Amino acid sequence: MYGGVPKSAQFLILYGKRRVGKTELFREFIQNKDSIYFLASKSDARDQLGTFVAIVGKALGDTFITKDSFRDWRTFFDYLIDRLSRQAKPLVLVIDEFPYLVDSDKAIPSYFGSYGIKYRHDVRTCPGT
Repeated sequence: MYGGVPKSAQFLILYGKRRVGKTELFREFIQNKDSIYFLASKSDARDQLGTFVAIVGKALGDTFITKDSFRDWRTFFDYLIDRLSRQAKPLVLVIDEFPYLVDSDKAIPSYFGSYGIKYRHDVRTCPGT
C-alpha cells in the first residue's frame, strides 16, 4: 500500500465497528514512516484545531505553526497542503476518529474535496475511523 507512492495526494478511509483494531492497524502501518497521527476528540472545533496544529508543528519541526494561531480549519488545511506539497518524501497523515472532527465542524469534509481529495460523505456516520 505504501510502496511506489505517487506524488499526488492519496486519501484512504478505514472504517468499521468499534474496538476491532483500526487504531492499532494505523499505528502499526505508520511505524518507521514519516507520519503525523492525530486522534480527534469530542471537544469543540477550536480545541481540536489547536491540538492538531501543535502536533503537526512538532512533527514537521515547524515553529511557525506552533506559534501561529490559525483562525479556522480551512486556513490551516490551506497551509498544511501547501507545506506538504513541498516535502521531498511522502508523509502519512492519520486522522483517527474522523467522525468526531466532522461533528465539531461540518464543513471539514468539503475541504478535502476542494483539494481534489475524494471523500465519501456517508463515512462520517460510521462509528470510528
